[in-house]
Amino acid sequence: MASFDGTQNEAYYIRLHLLLMEAQKVLRAKFDSIIIPADLKISLMIAKRRLDKLHKKHMISDEQYKLLNPNPQSERFDTT
Repeated sequence: MASFDGTQNEAYYIRLHLLLMEAQKVLRAKFDSIIIPADLKISLMIAKRRLDKLHKKHMISDEQYKLLNPNPQSERFDTT
């Protein structure tokens, strides 16, 4: 097994971090292409009963639920 010095580990960490940051942008762009931001509120209103049930079962936290109401914006969604 090869040993890595601190500098190489830091370089790998920075690459991984940059990859994850770019992946979040790609994921958000894909989400916005499926549900157009202007239609997000309507889409969530249609799914409100299902979302309420998930919230009641604690599958969606209070913080996550608040992001969906009353003015949802995909930029505020946690994509991690």
